[in-house]
Amino acid sequence: MKTLFKRTALAAMIGLSTPALASVAYVSNEKDNTLSVIDTETQEVIETIDVGQRPRGILLSKDFTKLYICASDDDTVQVLDLATRKIVDTLPSGEDPEQFALHPNNKHLYIANED
Repeated sequence: MKTLFKRTALAAMIGLSTPALASVAYVSNEKDNTLSVIDTETQEVIETIDVGQRPRGILLSKDFTKLYICASDDDTVQVLDLATRKIVDTLPSGEDPEQFALHPNNKHLYIANED
């Protein structure tokens, strides 16, 4: 379990290089519709955030201010403000979004939906 946690946390931390973000990892919890905020030094969950139904893929914005979350059963992508850790926007995504990529301009998401 600990090895799995480390791999999951590492995957969620990729790209988190600013000092304010380097000490936390964000992990989606598909079964309970939450996002865990994990202290990477202690490997402890420091906060649990309620998000949409069946969260799957997550992606950090290029400017490190937002986290995009696929809410698969809601057919949306939610936008989490990292400063407040609150959902600030909900974007339509089509049916069952799974993963996505963010365009370098930080304005366009390319969404992969499950069929």
